Amino acid sequence: ELECDKLSYHQSSNLHGVLMKTMDTEYAGYLHTLQVNPFSQSLIVKDGKKIWNVNTLDRLAYEQIILPLFKLKEFKVKNDKMTVKLGPMELIESSAEELLEELYQVEGEPFLRIFFDTPTAFKQRGSYINYPDLRLIYQGLMNRYNTIVEGIEGLDEEVLESLVSNSTVTDYHLRTVKFPLEGIRITGFQGDIRIHVKGPDAMARYLRMLFRFGEYAGIGIKTGLGMGSIRLR
Repeated sequence: ELECDKLSYHQSSNLHGVLMKTMDTEYAGYLHTLQVNPFSQSLIVKDGKKIWNVNTLDRLAYEQIILPLFKLKEFKVKNDKMTVKLGPMELIESSAEELLEELYQVEGEPFLRIFFDTPTAFKQRGSYINYPDLRLIYQGLMNRYNTIVEGIEGLDEEVLESLVSNSTVTDYHLRTVKFPLEGIRITGFQGDIRIHVKGPDAMARYLRMLFRFGEYAGIGIKTGLGMGSIRLR
């Protein structure tokens, strides 16, 4: 929980800068060599409180990013003009084994509701996409899951095609939102969608697992800077 009246999601990229300063400089350089970012972060308002969600996807990222935050009492942003104090912290851990256990043992749901808590967007062939394209959503989640959890690059195009052709967005509540970033504003979307999975139960289970993983990894571009934070309900 962050304590600062003037703080909003507009300072999300500054929060990314705070993480960069608290981690080891060698690890910060290592992050720039990776194709898939092993962490995401976002600022949301919940019950009137400003909550900073910092998610890491492997043990090294946890040690370099999460652990230093427990030693941090306050920090400054916006050229040291804004002081932010850290309030109560909560640590939640999930394992890849837990995700797989749910995949194989819990019956699938034909309807999935996804909440996009911070502006979300994609980039395809040099252009920004500011609507929830299912192919881009699934493709991004599969790539990140395969790289982080399975340790393999790429994805099964046949599986991706099957997911896309056997699911559809049945209703949505969305709006476009500008996300400020390094002197520019990226247009993203916020709100929620409901996905109907028309394929077999195994497909519904697999999609649910991907979205559970997505609650940590984020969806779309700039997830380390505050975009693409989701919740599965």
